[in-house]
Amino acid sequence: MAAHKRILQTFRGKIAPAQQKRLDQLKVASNSWTPTWTENLVQDLYEVSGKGQRVGVNLTQQSCSCNVWQLTGLPCEHVIAAIAHKNEPVKNHVHQWLIVDALHATYEHTLNPVNSQQYWPACDAPKPLPPHLKRPIRRPKKIARRIPLKSL
Repeated sequence: MAAHKRILQTFRGKIAPAQQKRLDQLKVASNSWTPTWTENLVQDLYEVSGKGQRVGVNLTQQSCSCNVWQLTGLPCEHVIAAIAHKNEPVKNHVHQWLIVDALHATYEHTLNPVNSQQYWPACDAPKPLPPHLKRPIRRPKKIARRIPLKSL
């Protein structure tokens, strides 16, 4: 945890490094998709087509027909194509859990060191017993090894 904390302290950006790398790959893949605005008033509904498929994207509800955006929190290549058509930055459409501030909050707590057992205070409580081992009634089955036949 300390190593991750040190790495994240030096990182300057809005999105975590692993997610940024994945977004860069998805941006390249989104070039093969063509977004079409469905002419609604808010400009948030798109039909993205390419590779013989059509996918619906809703930017305000953060949903895509392929469900990748809803499951991972990271926009899929269809959504990135729609965002590029709208001329908005992709980093504004990433889930809050994938942002560096959330990672800083994860690693802000520290774990205190624990002394070895010889430095623990003595206690009068009895030692715990091991769990009861329940064996089956019958003799265990043997697994026969198959010997390959030698070709003559």
